[in-house]
Amino acid sequence: MTRKVYAQTSSNKPDAFVLKLLREEAKAAQAPYSLPLRPGKAEKVLGRRHGFSSFFCGLWEYDKSALVFRPYYQQLTGGTVQFTKNSFVLESGANHLEVLYSAIYSVTTGTIGDFSLTVTLLEAPRTYEKIDGATSVAASRANGPQQPKWARVSSVNPDHDSVFSSCMVYRILFRDAALAVSSTLKKVDGLPPATLWPTRVLMPKNPFAKRLSQISEALATRYDNIPFVLKFQMQRLVQSGFLSPLRVLELLPELSAMVSRSSLAICLGALRRLFSQIPFPGPESEAEDLGLDALVKLIRMNEASTRRETQFIKDKPNQNRALILKAMVTPVGIYLDGPELDPMNRVLRLYSDFLDYFLKVTFAEEDGEALRFSRKVTNEYIFESRFKKVLDGVINVAGRGFEFLGFSHSSLRTRSCWFMAPFTWKGELLHARLVIKRLGDFSGIRSPAKCAARIGQAFSDTSVAITVPSGCFKEIQDIERNGRVFSDGVGVISSSIQHRICQKYALSSGLKPTLYQIRYRGMSEIFVDNRSQGGVG
Repeated sequence: MTRKVYAQTSSNKPDAFVLKLLREEAKAAQAPYSLPLRPGKAEKVLGRRHGFSSFFCGLWEYDKSALVFRPYYQQLTGGTVQFTKNSFVLESGANHLEVLYSAIYSVTTGTIGDFSLTVTLLEAPRTYEKIDGATSVAASRANGPQQPKWARVSSVNPDHDSVFSSCMVYRILFRDAALAVSSTLKKVDGLPPATLWPTRVLMPKNPFAKRLSQISEALATRYDNIPFVLKFQMQRLVQSGFLSPLRVLELLPELSAMVSRSSLAICLGALRRLFSQIPFPGPESEAEDLGLDALVKLIRMNEASTRRETQFIKDKPNQNRALILKAMVTPVGIYLDGPELDPMNRVLRLYSDFLDYFLKVTFAEEDGEALRFSRKVTNEYIFESRFKKVLDGVINVAGRGFEFLGFSHSSLRTRSCWFMAPFTWKGELLHARLVIKRLGDFSGIRSPAKCAARIGQAFSDTSVAITVPSGCFKEIQDIERNGRVFSDGVGVISSSIQHRICQKYALSSGLKPTLYQIRYRGMSEIFVDNRSQGGVG
């Protein structure tokens, strides 16, 4: 930031209503999360439990021009559905699925003779499992003396796990409860209006996991002329449920043709716009809007408009910010995002020609917030079997395997870290361990926390960087008297180095700081102005 910010106390009294609203928002953010599986006084139950015979997880697709629901997971054992104030919960055996009303995009109900409730979601449901005594004792160590009754899990079973993160349409078949469910739906606040639609079900020819592997194989082994950052966008279309794997496979030839006639920036801009233009499939959308011809037309229109804009808007190269690929790991899946402008750090500056081999990974809840804590629910499975598995393993994207690299102290507060894929640099194959080794010699540090802090200095966001020769650095001995050290840990910096810093920050001549905090050789130091020195002290 190069602009000054001035603030002063207002002469007007603060609005009491606004203050009250801010207090309530802060209180709600700090309040522990409570699972509405057993509603109490704070959770209003709307009607009784309704029995269902089965539920399905899949996608809305089109068979020629006809809308069909294609289930990729089915659970034929029945259970009950309970509608509460903020969500409805599917209870089947020891498993409970909680669907928040705020995550529902559309609602479709079937006919009286074959009554069903089909919801299209913006984010995956929360899944819980009733835990037995042995698991409860183990979980109580993490949750305190009160033993939790539920465990947060990533899916109902392994078959559900393969489709949970990408298939966002759930269909529930009820047992002779059409009128009762319809009456309950009318009482629910926050639900989209229900659309009466005779849902046609068409079973898939191949499992969803096989369709995902087909798109992954195509991106990894074919279309070598497509840059990785564009393949990243195509996998994001599938992985986040924007388009079916088959439709993305059909779009790859068009993307290959666009790469041959337009620059990478134009191609990336055209694809990035596509995410906000693709309609949700369902009764409210026409088959033609999601057909191959319509999508190709959208991409070409985006390509033309992006080309026109680049003629008038010339982005200046920025050495302090870079386009970074991102991923969000949730209890259910891994969702791709970016590239987005982020501050640089020492590692990114060192390998600035290989930025698409780095991935910024955030661990979060399905809505992007921090994973909520409740004494009634243990998150031990999510942390140990889900998040830790990702940290120890590899994130595969379009043929590239990203492994854990490192983190900074500030990134821990945002629950994020860095992953990287191996690449060849100056004739040598670099992987995560070798990159860390090249940052410095950390073998003498025996404390894991201290070692992580030292390595983390290289991943700290730095808005400005200058290069200084090794000869201008001098170590000053500590001041010792009678066996005591009187050094305050503050060094000195010359006026010539200060001038270079001010030039980088584009500071005016009248604004000259006298105190600096820098990152140098894995150290975080404070320096003060010392005009008598010829270099950095």
